Amino acid sequence: MGRTEQGADDRPAGGAAGRVTPHVYDPIKDERVRLRAASVFSDGVLRVTWSDGVTRDVDFSHLDAERASWRLTLVPEVFRDFEIEEGGHGIRWINGFDQCADALRILADQQYYGMT
Repeated sequence: MGRTEQGADDRPAGGAAGRVTPHVYDPIKDERVRLRAASVFSDGVLRVTWSDGVTRDVDFSHLDAERASWRLTLVPEVFRDFEIEEGGHGIRWINGFDQCADALRILADQQYYGMT
């Protein structure tokens, strides 16, 4: 997954030659985030921006094998037909499947830092 715009949590920490210290969003410890924008980047991948300014690509393609409920959502025509829920609390697809902003951010951060 390619990296996109970096947020404050991506700055190199002190230590070894500018190495980035991974920080996966934690909805209990961190300020709650809401969705600001989302668009289809490619089949199965959304580019999402949260209220703290961080933008990440979120790849859902692997969920096809893991969760039967995702199979219909990953059909390109269905995947492209979504909306950000009121207040930016999540995304809802036309088939009724949804993901909250927190879960999207956790998945995005894990993918960004190569933890999945």
